[in-house]
Amino acid sequence: MTNHWIDIRNANCVLIIGSNAAENHPICMKYVLQAQDKGAKVIHVDPRYSRTSSKADMFIRIRTGTDIAFMGGMIYWILEDMRRDPTKYNLRYVQQYTNAAYIVNAGVKLPGDADQNGLFSGWADGKYDVATWKYANTSAATAEAKLLTADWDGWTNRAADENTAWGELDNDCVLKLLWRNYRRYDKGTVSRITGISADKLEAVYAEYARTGATGQAGTIMYAMGATQHTYGSQNIRTYSIVQLLLGNIGVAGGGINALRGTSNVQGSTDQALREHILPGYLKMTTDDEPSRRPWRRQPGELVEEHAEVRTQSAGGLVARCSAGGQLPVPPQEEGQRGQLHSYGPDPGHRGREGRGALDLGAEPGRGWAHITGRTGRLEETEVDGGKRHLVQ
Repeated sequence: MTNHWIDIRNANCVLIIGSNAAENHPICMKYVLQAQDKGAKVIHVDPRYSRTSSKADMFIRIRTGTDIAFMGGMIYWILEDMRRDPTKYNLRYVQQYTNAAYIVNAGVKLPGDADQNGLFSGWADGKYDVATWKYANTSAATAEAKLLTADWDGWTNRAADENTAWGELDNDCVLKLLWRNYRRYDKGTVSRITGISADKLEAVYAEYARTGATGQAGTIMYAMGATQHTYGSQNIRTYSIVQLLLGNIGVAGGGINALRGTSNVQGSTDQALREHILPGYLKMTTDDEPSRRPWRRQPGELVEEHAEVRTQSAGGLVARCSAGGQLPVPPQEEGQRGQLHSYGPDPGHRGREGRGALDLGAEPGRGWAHITGRTGRLEETEVDGGKRHLVQ
């Protein structure tokens, strides 16, 4: 998830796809209805009509297994509408917070290119060599200058016919690569694949694309109807592309929000509740990467610019700390794992139960942390960066 449940009420449009949120996730649906009461449109895309559908302003019945075609059509629709009338969109977001204008290695090939047989460039021996997927200039990124001008005024032919307009841009800039890959998903093709009429596709694409305007926000909520496919990850990637084009990532009422089956699933992926994975779906580093080992360090060694909790056990075990997450912290024995349960001004304070946040502004020697049954005092090891370590 990128946003809090309560933040959903700030959305101007809610796209629920592959989920019966009203029955399976009633708490999140509470905030969807609050957004709707304030004027937000609710769109439900699903193969069957459900209680969620009954609450939606627009129900789109989709043929099972055709999500990529549906979302691919939305991406193509937005790209075409955006180039014809960029003033309808938050173009500054696309220019400054995405890589749309960046130029990629000229060797990159798309699945629809000649002799690619549906595969990107670099496929060999059952895996991809991604060398051609990198930027053309890896030391200083180069960009298509026309896409960095105000309202794309430098893109002089953007209002012309499709091929003429896109032909003006560098063939390997990210936005054009996106158009080249998704142009196959015209409404006729998408309608044939998904079973959704062209009129309904036009209506739903136009409705959700309105959230791309400055000051508007749309959120996409999905569940196992989107993920439980062999191409589940690709489904979610299309949501990410749409939200970035529309400027819906990092804003109130926006984001991509997974409706999980259990809290443990969300916690294990986003809140670092398990020792092998870090927030952001990053794998925990191992002893094979000595420069990034978080678990075994020499006594007195500091960990980059992160706050840290350090024990006095042999080996100087250490774990990184950042605000807002319950972080894995080693107990006394090397090789085992523990958790930071609470932090407060005194040993008995439990006000931050279940959090791994450290108050780096606390005075040295005045804060206490409770770790796996032990209580230790947080003392300063280095003023610069506000580092603290745990002592018995």
